[in-house]
Amino acid sequence: MHPIQTILVPSGAEYQAVARGLQGADSLKLIAIPMGIAAVSQALANRPDLAQSRILVMGLCGSLQPAYQIGDSVLYQNAISPTGKTQRCNAELTTDLQSRLPQIPLVQSVTSAQFVQSAAAKQQLGQLHQAGAVDMEGSAILTALPQAQIAMLRVISDDCEHELPDLSQAIGTGKLRTLPLITTLLRQPLGSLRLIRGSLRGLKALEQITQQLFQA
Repeated sequence: MHPIQTILVPSGAEYQAVARGLQGADSLKLIAIPMGIAAVSQALANRPDLAQSRILVMGLCGSLQPAYQIGDSVLYQNAISPTGKTQRCNAELTTDLQSRLPQIPLVQSVTSAQFVQSAAAKQQLGQLHQAGAVDMEGSAILTALPQAQIAMLRVISDDCEHELPDLSQAIGTGKLRTLPLITTLLRQPLGSLRLIRGSLRGLKALEQITQQLFQA
């Protein structure tokens, strides 16, 4: 019996990639969550059904160290909030996932209140917290569901060595806003091409690692 009961994954392309990887794994509950600290906190506050669940958070993330490149999977040891508070993922679930996926490194993660597009900012975050990955939901999920057993498995979609377009204007309440997103991408074509390529590689790897974990 698989220890995971529920998978939380940001809505949109990430959700679809995990859903494709899960085909045939009928016993799992797959739930789409919004992106960003405030939106995910609000969404999970209304989910008492998840309070005692064994949860795996999946999705894409950014790298904070040169060792972690686009398409690599990382397993979170903890999530450091924007205020610097460290919250640990469930040790038992994380150890079980490590035994199933021994090739995947265990990293510290940082939860950011905004999209981090600058290479210098990513490297600074990585050095400050000795962390390997950044996303926009991790610590908020651990805060919202303190009684749940939660592990986090993410796939790198952008490295820490290149600039990305500034998507801050395109991130609405919990999701990307199409028109501001298109405008931003058109203004910064080189960074946008890098972002799109990295996202596509990350999504393919996310589908594959889901399949490896739940179809075995």
